[in-house]
Amino acid sequence: MRVVGHGDADPTAADTVLVLDDDPRFAPDVASTLDLAAGATVRRGAETTLSLRGAGGHQLRLFLDGIPLDDGRGAALDLDRLPASALASIRIRRGAAAATFGSGAQGGVVQLHTHRRPVQRLRLRLGAFGERAADAVVADRLGAADLLVALGTQTSAGDFPYVDTNGQPRTRQNNRRARLDGLARARVPLGAAGGLTALAAGQIGARGEPGLEQFEQPDAHSDHDQGLVGLAWTADRPAGLPADVSVQAYALRRRFDFADPAPAFAGAARAFRLDDAARGARLTVDPASTPTLQPSLAAELRHERARTVTAGGERPGERDEARLAIAAAGSLAWQPVSALTAQATLRVDDTDARDALLVPAAGLAWSPWPALTLRANAGRLFRDPGFDELYFEATGLRGNPDLRPEDGLGADIGATFSFQDGSLSLTAFTQRYDRLILFVPVNAWLIEARDDFQARADGLELEVSARWGILRGRGAALLQRTTLDDGPPLPFRPEAAATAQVALALGPTDVFATHHAQASVTSDRFGHRTLPARHLLDVGVAAALGPWRVVAEVTNSLDDRRVLDAIQQPRPGRAWHLGLAFSP
Repeated sequence: MRVVGHGDADPTAADTVLVLDDDPRFAPDVASTLDLAAGATVRRGAETTLSLRGAGGHQLRLFLDGIPLDDGRGAALDLDRLPASALASIRIRRGAAAATFGSGAQGGVVQLHTHRRPVQRLRLRLGAFGERAADAVVADRLGAADLLVALGTQTSAGDFPYVDTNGQPRTRQNNRRARLDGLARARVPLGAAGGLTALAAGQIGARGEPGLEQFEQPDAHSDHDQGLVGLAWTADRPAGLPADVSVQAYALRRRFDFADPAPAFAGAARAFRLDDAARGARLTVDPASTPTLQPSLAAELRHERARTVTAGGERPGERDEARLAIAAAGSLAWQPVSALTAQATLRVDDTDARDALLVPAAGLAWSPWPALTLRANAGRLFRDPGFDELYFEATGLRGNPDLRPEDGLGADIGATFSFQDGSLSLTAFTQRYDRLILFVPVNAWLIEARDDFQARADGLELEVSARWGILRGRGAALLQRTTLDDGPPLPFRPEAAATAQVALALGPTDVFATHHAQASVTSDRFGHRTLPARHLLDVGVAAALGPWRVVAEVTNSLDDRRVLDAIQQPRPGRAWHLGLAFSP
C-alpha cells in the first residue's frame, strides 16, 4: 500500500493517504487498513474503534466524501459499520484538527473517499467461523454524469475457541453477525468547473452480544440500521462573483436495538433502543487569490438529536435531547516562495448549550530540497460532551448536565523524505488535555461523568513505504507515553506499536505477510490491570488469472488464542479465508 499524498489543502498537517486497492490482502476493511497508518491503534471488542495520539475513538471525527458520520451521543463510531467496498482511499489527518473540522477532532480526522475512477468488480469470500461475504461495485460515466453503485453483505456464525484469563480453553459463543450495506453516488457537471453531487448510503445489521468472558450473554442480541444522504453543489465564480462557492447539506440517522431476555447480572438492561440523528449544512467561499495568498471562508450549521427508549421500566424514563451548533472559520495560506507555506486558521464555534469558543491553529511547511519537507502544526483541541455524558441515567450510572467541553492543545513537528519508489516520514507530537471527561465512581453505589481530569500524550510516529524490484512494503510505528493526572498511563494506549506489510510479486502471483506488534497496555485508569503484549502474523497468496483474482489468507497464523483487545474481550486464533474477485 502506498502513501499517495501528504496534506489536502493544508501541506503543514501530518497526513497519510492509503489506497485500498494497493493492499495485497483480499477486501481489507476500514479497520485493517487503518492498522497500517502511523500513530493509529485499532481495538476490537464489542465494537471496533480507532485511537490516534492517545485520543480515543470518541475523540476522532470520521467523514464520508466530506459528510460527517458522528452524531450527538458522543460514542466512538464502530469501524465495522463503514462501507469498505465503496472506498478507494482513506486519509488520516493526525493531531489538532478542531479549527477546521470542529468538536471532537482532538486526535485527528479520518476521511473516507469513494471511487472516482471507473471500477467494475465482484468479490466473493469464504472464511473460518462460518464467514460468508460478497460485494460488488460499479463506477463509470453515463453521458456527462459520474455514477457509483456499491453493495456488500456479510454473515458469520462467529463462535471461536480461545484461552481465558485463567489459562482455560473456552469457546466464545453468541458471536454471530450479519449485515447488508449499499451506497450510490451521482455527480453531474454544471459549467466548466462546477457540479452537483448526490450521495446516499445505508446499512442494516444484526449480531449476537456475547458479553464479557465472566458474564456471558447467550441470548442477548442487537440489530441496527443507519442511513445517510448528502447533496453538494460547487461553482467556479457563480454569477460573476469574485469567489468559488460550494454548498453541502446532509442528514444522518442511526438506530440501535438491544435485547437480553436473561441478563447476566442484576441491574443489566433487558431491552433498549437508541435513535440518533444529525443534519447540517456547510457553505465554503474561496475568494479570488494571488500566487502568494489563498484565503478561504466557511460557515456551518448542525442540529443533533438523540433519543433513548427503555423497556419494562427497569431504567429511569425515556430521554430525548437535541442541540443546535453554528460555526464560522477563516483560513489563510501564505506562500512567498514555492518551497514555503504558512497556514493560519481561526474558528468561532458556538452551540445553544455553551458560550462561543475561539479555536486557532497554525502550521508551516518548508521544502529546502525537492526530496525533503519539514513541517510543524499546532492548534487548540476541544470536544463538546456527548448526550450520554450529559444526561445518561441508569442503575448506579449517570451523566452530568454541568459538564464543560474537553479542552487542550496539540502540536507536532515532522519531516518527510521522498526517494525513488518510496518515502520515509518521522513526526514528534504532543497532546495536552487540560480538561478531560471520564465516568468515575463517586461513592460505593454511583458512577458519574466528571470533567476535572487532565491527560497528556507525547510520542514519535514513523512510517515508511518502498519498492525494490519485485518486493514492495510499508511499515508504521508508534512510540508514546501517556499519563492521566500525571499518574498512570491512559487505558488501552500502548507505549509501542508497529505494523509491517511486505508483498513479493512473482509474475501473476503475490505472496504477502502483515505483522502487528503491540506492547502491553493497562486497562483501567489506575494502571492496576494489564493486558499482555502481542504479536500477530497474517500471511497470504494471491494469483491473477486474466480478469480473475484468487486469494488465500491465514490470519493470526501462529494461533495465539490468548489475545485480548479489552478485559474479557478475546480475539480469534488462527483463521483461514478464501477470496475470488472478478474485474472485467
